[in-house]
Amino acid sequence: MKHDRLLVAQNQSGQWVQVSPDHVIQFDERSLNKPNYHILSKPLPDFNRIVYHRDQVLVAHDQGIDVVPLGGVLPTVYQPFPELENQSTRGIHFFNQGDFFYGSYSGAVYVDSQGVPKRFPEYTIVYALLALDEHRLLMGNEGGVLDVFDRRTQTITPFFPGKLGTPKNPEIYLMAMARSDTEPEMIYMGGYDGLWTLNLTTREVKPLTFEGKRFSQFNRVRAIEIHEGLVTFSSHQGLYSFSPEDGPTKLYPAQGQSMVYDHYWSKDTLWLATQSQGLVAINHQGRLLASWRSSDGLVSDQVFGVERLGKSIIALTDRGYSVLDGQSIYSGLHGAKGASIEFNHGSHAINPMNNKLYAGGVGGWHIIPLPSAHRQQNTLNVRLSEWKTSGPSTPLKNEFVLGYQQLSAIQILPENTYNQFRWALDPLDVPRPGMRYRIPGILDDWTPMMDEGNIELTYLSAGTYQLDIAVVGSSVYKTIEVIKVPRLLERPVFWVLLVFLGMSVVLVLFWFRWKVQRDKERLRTAIAADLHDEIGSLLGGIMNQAQLAGMVPHKIPQIMDKIKVSSKKGLESLADIVWSIDQQHDHWQGMMEKMQAHGQEVARTHGWVFTFQVLGPIPEGRMPQLIRQNMWMMFKEMLHNTAKHASATRVICQIQFEQKRRIVWTYSDDGPGFNFDHSFAGNGVKNLKMRAKKMKAQFFYGQEDSGAAYHIIID
Repeated sequence: MKHDRLLVAQNQSGQWVQVSPDHVIQFDERSLNKPNYHILSKPLPDFNRIVYHRDQVLVAHDQGIDVVPLGGVLPTVYQPFPELENQSTRGIHFFNQGDFFYGSYSGAVYVDSQGVPKRFPEYTIVYALLALDEHRLLMGNEGGVLDVFDRRTQTITPFFPGKLGTPKNPEIYLMAMARSDTEPEMIYMGGYDGLWTLNLTTREVKPLTFEGKRFSQFNRVRAIEIHEGLVTFSSHQGLYSFSPEDGPTKLYPAQGQSMVYDHYWSKDTLWLATQSQGLVAINHQGRLLASWRSSDGLVSDQVFGVERLGKSIIALTDRGYSVLDGQSIYSGLHGAKGASIEFNHGSHAINPMNNKLYAGGVGGWHIIPLPSAHRQQNTLNVRLSEWKTSGPSTPLKNEFVLGYQQLSAIQILPENTYNQFRWALDPLDVPRPGMRYRIPGILDDWTPMMDEGNIELTYLSAGTYQLDIAVVGSSVYKTIEVIKVPRLLERPVFWVLLVFLGMSVVLVLFWFRWKVQRDKERLRTAIAADLHDEIGSLLGGIMNQAQLAGMVPHKIPQIMDKIKVSSKKGLESLADIVWSIDQQHDHWQGMMEKMQAHGQEVARTHGWVFTFQVLGPIPEGRMPQLIRQNMWMMFKEMLHNTAKHASATRVICQIQFEQKRRIVWTYSDDGPGFNFDHSFAGNGVKNLKMRAKKMKAQFFYGQEDSGAAYHIIID
């Protein structure tokens, strides 16, 4: 018969292929006992010649030539029963001889090591598979039924009668199972009803609880992994971990919810297959390390499964699959133009015989070979994952505990005499080639890095260095700038600042000396003005009275009385001037007491009723001499104006201390008042204005219904 035709061909590498209408067998002298089987998606037409070139087999027949790829990035479709319409696949498990068992919507299937399938059509949906031993599989079926498949007899028997469930939720849709690595008899099961445990010894099934409470009910658990007793599980709410000691912990996302279909646990990274966030990498504590989406080259943002194949991470999506290797992302699609693969359930496993990834989806199984380097890289993507440093006064510490920062320059502080850098190649912690480094001027020859990609730099002198990093066996390298910051005394800017500081000190001293001289001149001017205003007028009057005494001798007694009064006033004024400039009286409390005493004394002389009010807390500390001197002289001038121009019976002086060092001073009398603009030609009001200006105070005066009033506001 035409479909029984078999042809054999050899390529230039000494490998052989045997082609039949429905499969290709690949072998060489080393793999005669373990050939590679490539099942074809459809039978080949009657062929008469084949050619084997590299990883492709060209088959010539009457209708043309078919090209059968055996390697690269394109998968081989595996459909053992092509006549079945519904090939959507779920769990898969490989035995140690390369034979495997899987479940689909068209029934469970066992495929022996020769590629011969046996179908169990009554087991239409097998959600999860778990090895009980070398030959038996525990099957988690739709509806919460547990069965056992035995490869020796190729039969399926019930694990125990009945279904898993509760009266409230009678059917538990199991989608994932994992065996504890610390308690071999304990099985963790997950599905639409959260997490459950199965004891293989007692066969007791119960929901997982912590402190008597369920924590993951209706979480729709899709995948479970266990490492050293720590359970991690993917769910519709995100990725969680659980330990009997600490209970549940949410690892991803940090906030909100995000469906996680699958996850892969590696040395220091958890790889997540998410519904809309693409492929995500986090550390074991939940910190985000990196992520890849369609904008980064991923074939789709909806990732159903994640697996590691060799040195690459494989993301199984709704539009095919993507391979993330050490330097880039590339994708593999299958079918005619515009068609794609949908790995809708994330079912996948690696065949231990040939290291090929079997990935299940809508169209059946696709066999993805071990990816090979698809192109030569001209760049090296190296990342600093950890930095340990120490100095004379600082202990050893980790600067980048969670790592993976992309750096183009490293700055080392002067006190960091010891530095250890750990470098990593993408993708994060998958196996990587060895690395080497050099520092021109210090270490000119390429030197292999220590274990785990470490470089130690000790007691570097201040300056800028070039650090070159490369992969062993590659000429491509990346240059990173290392800057050792000089100590303060080693920096030119320090001496510039020191000179500037010295010049500034000299300028400040000159300015302070000038300010002191200016303040002294102002004080002399103020004292001279006070002496001229207060003492000068009195001495002038005394001199006039003395001259008058010589002209009218009979009035000498009356004149002497006036001279006596004027002399007394002069002494009082001189004492006030001395008091106003004496630093011993620089406090507010003494000022208030002196104003009140002087006002009462003047009031008794003129028959007034004098009221002195202080509102608010009196400030503590020293009173500015400029304010004390001018405030005192203004107060005396106000009393003088009242006595001279107003027939007053009541005088009120109110000083209010407000917040933010604001002073509101009000002086008023009940006399008839006077016209401030035209009534007198003296210097009284001019002096008040001048003294208010010296204090930088606001000054208001005028005539009110009850008499004259002055308002002074000092800030």
